[in-house]
Amino acid sequence: MNELEEKYAEYFTIGLKITACIPLDNNELFRDWAIVEELEGDILTLQLSRDELPAKINLVAGLVLDLRLGKDGAGFRSNGIFVAIVGLSKIKIRLTGDVGTSELRDFFRIDAFLPFTYQHSAEQNLDVLIESRRKRIRARMAEEAERREAFEAKVRDHLFRTAEGEFDDEKREQAAHHTPPEVEEFNPVNESWDYVNATAMNLSAGGFKIVTTDNFKLDELVIVEVYLPTTPPRIMDCIARVVFKNNNYSIKENRDYFNVAFNFVIIDEQDRDAIASHISHLELLRIRNMHQMPIPVSHEGIEQHMSPFKIAVLAAFLLIFAFGMYAVLTKYLHLQIYNTEIQDQFGNAVKKYRQETGTEKFWKF
Repeated sequence: MNELEEKYAEYFTIGLKITACIPLDNNELFRDWAIVEELEGDILTLQLSRDELPAKINLVAGLVLDLRLGKDGAGFRSNGIFVAIVGLSKIKIRLTGDVGTSELRDFFRIDAFLPFTYQHSAEQNLDVLIESRRKRIRARMAEEAERREAFEAKVRDHLFRTAEGEFDDEKREQAAHHTPPEVEEFNPVNESWDYVNATAMNLSAGGFKIVTTDNFKLDELVIVEVYLPTTPPRIMDCIARVVFKNNNYSIKENRDYFNVAFNFVIIDEQDRDAIASHISHLELLRIRNMHQMPIPVSHEGIEQHMSPFKIAVLAAFLLIFAFGMYAVLTKYLHLQIYNTEIQDQFGNAVKKYRQETGTEKFWKF
């Protein structure tokens, strides 16, 4: 038994209850709990919680499953490749890779401004909402494919026209003015999202919280779409459940405001990963700003790295300093002139006295 198999034996103990995440054809995950029945090396036998899996699940050899488990109060995860069905609701999986800590990304949250929409639904049957969500995703993918095809046709036409020399004059003009050519990239998000206002939300990979005037009901299922600024950007289409609601009395207006928290019920794992990555990116930026990492000073001046307030304070300080120095120098010069006049008068009086008394020669050195 090698080191990795020893680690499997340490975590996948007989009788342990784990969660098996099975990928579906639509990129969603079907989660089902299972009991570890046997472990031989890296071959794991699981007893699933149900005798028959739903018809939408297609278990084929080589399918990668995500296995999640808990041990000593901590979460862990590993991957496994489906091998075969070996009995009633029993499957064999070959474990691959290491057993790593299951990151608590669902609990990492941050305040963000993102465009999003939500829709109350009179239909609260989860299966019906899931089917409706699949139709929306298929329609969005078809619309995106159509726009992508038109974009690629436009790019091909531009390349052909460039090869024929149609844009030679424009290139020479850009080179003369040192203007880089514009590079257009395909945006998978429909332009209608340009008109969706960004709203403040407290976001995590497990859900989000907002302040709204809409009066939601606890346990209500809501259709949510969120613009995720990934590369490339994407629209997260999910189903969320209202898990918390109370009045927000901090906003003093004539209508009621509510703090409402949602938990993601149906969400693609790619979208969950995109949220976690976005949170990590924002937190990294905030940490850098908090620690005030050094900013390189360019030859164009430091004013571009200073806030307007700091510039105004510095200018006021320099102005006060200049006035102070002017006052000091003026007073000094005035005293110097005054002292010179006194010295001249005294010297003249002494000289006159010496001449009158005939003692002028006694005062020469």
